[in-house]
Formats: sequence, C-alpha cells, structure tokens
Amino acid sequence: MVLGFLLYEAVDLAWNFGGMTYRGGKYVYDWYYQVPSKDDIEIMDLQELKKRMEVLEQLIREKNLKDT
Repeated sequence: MVLGFLLYEAVDLAWNFGGMTYRGGKYVYDWYYQVPSKDDIEIMDLQELKKRMEVLEQLIREKNLKDT
C-alpha cells in the first residue's frame, strides 16, 4: 500500500515536472526565435484586413468623385 502511494507520487512528480520542463522550453524557444502566438497572428491578420479595406474605400471615393 505504501509502495503504491510512493509509485503514484513519483509518477505524478515526473509527469508534472516533465510538463513544466516542456512548457518552459517551448516558451524560451518561442521567445528566442520570436515565434508569434495565435493572438499575434490574429492581430496581424486584422491589421492587414484593415489596411486593405482602407485602400478599397479610397478607391471607391476616387471613383465616386470622378463620376460626379
């Protein structure tokens, strides 16, 4: 019974320590190589769409001015 508890705790400790090591290593890798997160990618996509919409709105304004 005590052996089972010790094994359970050893596996639990190894699992959590391994997870922390993996997440920490991934964070350091992403930080060092400047890998964008999902939020950063979405923000960049929205900014690109905003720029494209501004260009299209400008083209529409120019077209409307020429027609009048």
